[in-house]
Amino acid sequence: MSISSPQNRDEFRQYVLTKLGAPVIEINVADEQIDIAIDDAFQYFNERSHFYGTENVYLTTHITTEFVAAFSSFALENVSQQGKNAPDVPIPGRPTMSAAGMVDELTLISPGSEYSPNRIPLSNILTTGQTDIDITNETEVDIQTDSGDNIIYQTTGSGKGQKLTVTIGEQRTTKNGITTVSIYNAGYDYEVGDIVSINGGKEPALFEVTKVKTESPVYGTSPITIQNNYLVLPDDVVGVNSVMRSTSADLLGVFPGGSVFPMMLGGMLGNDFACGNQGYDMTSYVAMREYMSTLEFLFFPPIQYNFNQRTHRLFIDSNSFKAGDTGAYGATGKILAIDCMMKPSPDVYPDLWNDMWLKEYAVALVKCQWGRNLTKFQQVQLPGGITMNGDQILQMGREDVKEMKQRFSMDWADPPLDEVG
Repeated sequence: MSISSPQNRDEFRQYVLTKLGAPVIEINVADEQIDIAIDDAFQYFNERSHFYGTENVYLTTHITTEFVAAFSSFALENVSQQGKNAPDVPIPGRPTMSAAGMVDELTLISPGSEYSPNRIPLSNILTTGQTDIDITNETEVDIQTDSGDNIIYQTTGSGKGQKLTVTIGEQRTTKNGITTVSIYNAGYDYEVGDIVSINGGKEPALFEVTKVKTESPVYGTSPITIQNNYLVLPDDVVGVNSVMRSTSADLLGVFPGGSVFPMMLGGMLGNDFACGNQGYDMTSYVAMREYMSTLEFLFFPPIQYNFNQRTHRLFIDSNSFKAGDTGAYGATGKILAIDCMMKPSPDVYPDLWNDMWLKEYAVALVKCQWGRNLTKFQQVQLPGGITMNGDQILQMGREDVKEMKQRFSMDWADPPLDEVG
């Protein structure tokens, strides 16, 4: 393949250099700089909706029980309501409360077992004071003295602390024990050395009070939950047009599917005559189709969504995936179809390298880079009276880039039809 119709990156790079004057003229641009210009040209080619730069593709995924579990789960983040520098430099004017023995730090002793899965946020969980703890071995058997008494770990605190509540972190052990907590309500009358158990598990987790304080914010942290209602799409997806879910219902039983066709074409009696024979003409047919479309929109409204190309996350603004596990109206077992725009890979479709706009734009970008490189040697006179003129090359390149961008939306980009009118 000749370089005039490049089919890979090497040929495309050689095409750009040749258009700029190589090999007659030395082009003072490194291969790395040319590759960056080529990548920038492709990014503009794909993301600005060049009509050869994207393809309309349908992606599908099955709605499994794992999908529903992930979709209905939440991420938990404890956000300080006192500022990022609290407690040393809190937000001025925020209220505080004072009491002796307010808990400032908890240290894990035992993770416990059988707490709720970490996809379910656990906030403002009550704690219970522990005055002593049985010491066990690795098989959880009590360690006893020769006389048969359990060996007890006694706390050094008074055990009078009250009202301490915590937010449980997401981490879990293999037995669903917890490993981290953050203080939600600091309580009062605690002492260093007190042991507290965290409610909510079959075997409660134990934490030791290792720091106390006398002042605490009235509202120190707020547990913010974020629903994981998103799918991560392939990197080549540049936009999403619609999201559709399969269904096996016929307008929720309003019109059985087998009755619609004969009613539309054969008349209201459902016979085999043509549309006009029973007083059911084309105007009535169109009106009925619009009416059916309205019913479909009411009973099966479009799924709302939003997509961010940089995070590759498609957020689906719907809770219908939790509506039953099986059956005609359940979500599990159905197919989620995503109508999206994807950028084709030049490695799979090599003729993309031969796109006329892409070639011209890449040449303009490399010309700009060449001019920038030469400006370092401005007003340097070479033997024979030759003077480098990097500014002129840079200016020409910038004008070419500007012209290519101005012509792009009129000559090469898909029209923004959804914004017309």
